Amino acid sequence: MDFAPVLGQPTVNVGTTADPIWFAQEQLRILPYQIYRKPVPEKLTGSMVKQAAKIPKHGRAFIEGEGLAALGFTTNATLNQTLTRLVSS
Repeated sequence: MDFAPVLGQPTVNVGTTADPIWFAQEQLRILPYQIYRKPVPEKLTGSMVKQAAKIPKHGRAFIEGEGLAALGFTTNATLNQTLTRLVSS
């Protein structure tokens, strides 16, 4: 990926606390089905359960779209278009 870091935007440590390796979030891609090891904020757990009870493709679209944004991850236009197609099909 050829992305230039955006000043003032969050960075992600892909190393360790002792040996940090920082990347601009624009340079990273979150692969599907990765484990999120941090505690999920309580304000999100109720809606996550409600979304999980939906039809799988609809639930996935909402979790990946709104869930990632609520956890501080930004999505790109391509992901938004993909999620829109999933929900409308």
